[in-house]
Amino acid sequence: MNLGIMRDSRLHWISLVTALILCACGRLQGNATTSPTASPAGTAIPSVGPSAATPSGTALPVAPETCPPATPTPPAPSIQSPTPTGGATSPAIWSRRSSLLTPPQVGSLAMAYDGHRNQLVMYGNPVGGGPDTLGVTWVWNGTDWAQADRSGQFFATALVYDAKLGSIVAFSFLQSTPQSRQWNGSEWSPPVPGGPSPRGSEALAYDPVSGKVVVFGGRRESEPYLGDTWTWDGSLWTQQHPATSPTPRLNGTMAYDPNSRKLLLFGGEIAPRGEPSTDTWSWDGSSWTQLAPSASPPTAGVFYVRATDPRTGAILLLGQTPIMSPPPPFGCPPLHYHWEQWTWTGTTWRAQAVDAHPDQLPMATAYDTNTGSTVAVVWRGWPEPITTWILG
Repeated sequence: MNLGIMRDSRLHWISLVTALILCACGRLQGNATTSPTASPAGTAIPSVGPSAATPSGTALPVAPETCPPATPTPPAPSIQSPTPTGGATSPAIWSRRSSLLTPPQVGSLAMAYDGHRNQLVMYGNPVGGGPDTLGVTWVWNGTDWAQADRSGQFFATALVYDAKLGSIVAFSFLQSTPQSRQWNGSEWSPPVPGGPSPRGSEALAYDPVSGKVVVFGGRRESEPYLGDTWTWDGSLWTQQHPATSPTPRLNGTMAYDPNSRKLLLFGGEIAPRGEPSTDTWSWDGSSWTQLAPSASPPTAGVFYVRATDPRTGAILLLGQTPIMSPPPPFGCPPLHYHWEQWTWTGTTWRAQAVDAHPDQLPMATAYDTNTGSTVAVVWRGWPEPITTWILG
């Protein structure tokens, strides 16, 4: 599953919502420069100085060094959430597993379902240096996580199951020479060089029809918004040149749609200023087509976690919408968020009411075919424990 670059985007919603707040106040100067990096609730947000247009002698509020924790507002278990725009299906209920996973010092998490070995695989990226900062791999047995390997010396921007290869592939696009590795059930293979131009925050998914991995967009230091399309057939990377392409973006969400037998690209932050987008595109193996669903998730939300249910063909999209009441302190994000849960029906996005849900947006999500459920992991960062939530 693609996390964009989760180490770059776990607080992406903070920078987005802060910008919206400042715009409303008429005090936003230029473009936001805060990197969307991962950080637990309560982390300091850079101060925003007064506008150059402020009358002399007029003092504007100064952003505090720390902000109150921004938290979702979960509904009571017996009360259905208000129906979002777009119509709702039957209420969904997430259940939290009692067991906690206490990881060693790792960074962001990536997850994918191994269709050959019938198990979920999760990889924790290494951080810093020293003997305790190797990447860790866990497998899910349906009830708990078990450590399978602790020797990863790479940072994976995405994990994906390649059915043609019969293995999970970890992609590392951040370094000057992109690499890939395959999981054999107990260890990762040596790195194989090759990939699109170095980047992060890309959208990535496996297309079982063409048997290729597809990458779209992302960013690199010299180009904050990429709009190129690449494919990988298991050995060779090829840049595609379709006649029409989505707007350059980062942090888009891509998944396979079994109903149309095409890849689906949703949202992200688009050029030139990083505005959130809710457009939907399909990829048929050679060209992009913009779709016109009758309903879409709100532009004020942040949507970047997804999973596909192969039984129904529904693509699950999770996100958060800021609640502006009560108003947050100046320079801080909203205090509360409304949980958003949407599914792709094959022609449009449909909101789904939720009776119970995780206490924050999951870091990684995947569908577990073995148990017939969606698995999500919630983590505020080391040394906090990882909690696991199940839907279905």
